[in-house]
Amino acid sequence: MGLDGKEQKHILISIIIPVYNVEKYLKRCVDSILIQDKNDIEIILVDDGATDKSGEICDVYKEEYFSIIKVIHKANEGLSSARNVGLELAKGEYVFFLDSDDCVHARFLEFNRKRMHSRKYDIIEFKCCCEYEYNVYYPALKETETEFTTKNCIENIIKAKMGNEICLRIYKRKLFENIRFPLGRNYEDIAIYFKLLLKSATILHIDSEYYIYNLTNKNSITKSISTKNLTDMYLSITELCEGIMSFCAKSQINPLYIEYYKRHSYIYIYLKLLDCKEECGLKSEIKQYLATHNKYNIIRYRHYDIKRWGYYQILHLFGKA
Repeated sequence: MGLDGKEQKHILISIIIPVYNVEKYLKRCVDSILIQDKNDIEIILVDDGATDKSGEICDVYKEEYFSIIKVIHKANEGLSSARNVGLELAKGEYVFFLDSDDCVHARFLEFNRKRMHSRKYDIIEFKCCCEYEYNVYYPALKETETEFTTKNCIENIIKAKMGNEICLRIYKRKLFENIRFPLGRNYEDIAIYFKLLLKSATILHIDSEYYIYNLTNKNSITKSISTKNLTDMYLSITELCEGIMSFCAKSQINPLYIEYYKRHSYIYIYLKLLDCKEECGLKSEIKQYLATHNKYNIIRYRHYDIKRWGYYQILHLFGKA
C-alpha cells in the first residue's frame, strides 16, 4: 500500500534508456517498447544533458504516458552516470538497459514475461540483430533455451565465447545492490558484468535476436578509435581479469585462460593503438607486458583469434610493433 492508502502497482521490469543527442532515433527506440503490453513496466528516460531536441521528445512522452514513463534531465556526465541515475529510480523486479539509438523486437516483453514471472533466473540473456541499414533488420527467433551457472558464464567469457554487453541481458534488480557503473569510463560493460555474474546463481540463454543493434549511428562510442576509449577498455579488461581470479581458483577454472583472455584483448588494443594518431604511453606498457608473457599453448589458445595473435607476432618480428 502507498502513503495515500492506494495499492501500489507491481512493476515487473524497469527499462532504463540513457538519452544524449539521439533525436533521429529516440522515437523508434521508445515506441519499440510502447507497442507492447505495458501493464507491468516502467520506462526511465535519462536525458544526459542533450543539446538537440532529445530532451523535449522525452517530455512529450512523459506527458502522454505519465503512468509508466519517468523522465529526468541532468548535466552531461556520460553513459555510466545516466545508467546509475536510472538504477536509483528503478522500482522493477528486473531491469533492462536499452541504448537510445537501438530498439527491441516487437514481442520482446511477451517472450520474456513468463521467464521473469518464474523468478528462477537472475539473468536472462539473448542475442542481437545487427542493423547495417537503418530500419532494415531481420531478427532470428529460435527460442532455444539453455541454463548456465556462474561458472559456465565466467569460463565462456575468458575463453572469448561470450561477450560482456550489458544491453543483451535482463537482470534481477537486486544484483545491482552495491554495484554501479564506473563514472567517466567507456567500455564499462566489461568492468561491471562479471560482478553481476558473481552474484548470480542461474543464467538463462535464449538463442534469439531480441535486441536490434544500430550500426548506422556514426556517433556511437564503439565507432570511435581514440586513446581514451582504448585506455578505458584496457582498464576494464584488467579489472575483469583481476576480479575473477579468486572465483576461478575456487571453481577449478584453469587460470591460464584468464591469462590468454588478457593477452588476446591486449593485442587487440595494441593493434588499434597503432592506427591511432594520438600519443599514448599505454602502447609501450602493453608491448612490455606481451614481451614478458609470450608463451602460448596453441591448442588451448584455439578459443581465441589466432590470426590476430599471428599478425602481432609478424609485426613484432619485423620491428613494426
